[in-house]
Amino acid sequence: MDTIDDCAMLVGFDQQLDYVEQMLQKADKYNIRLVTEIDNLKNIVQANQKILHNLQSNEAHMKALLEDNQKADLHAKMISCAKRLKRKMSLRPRISPLTVRRNRVPSRACRSK
Repeated sequence: MDTIDDCAMLVGFDQQLDYVEQMLQKADKYNIRLVTEIDNLKNIVQANQKILHNLQSNEAHMKALLEDNQKADLHAKMISCAKRLKRKMSLRPRISPLTVRRNRVPSRACRSK
């Protein structure tokens, strides 16, 4: 009777071992899937970091271009203002240095004499 009981216990133990082996195989499959998903996520994060770096670089270039455009606009305004002043000066009658000297108000040093 001991052998029949031992045999029945061995069959039960064998079934338990099979069940544990199946569970370990499932765990291995999930582990492999998990590792694959982690690798995919790492690749996605790396790609996103590259995109972010490129966007930051583009932002810096756009700011530089905007500043250059603002400087160019300012220079264009300055040139236009200078041209306008030059036109105004060319339209005024020319005054000779002698005329300017005659019209000058005498200085304080000259008044005391």
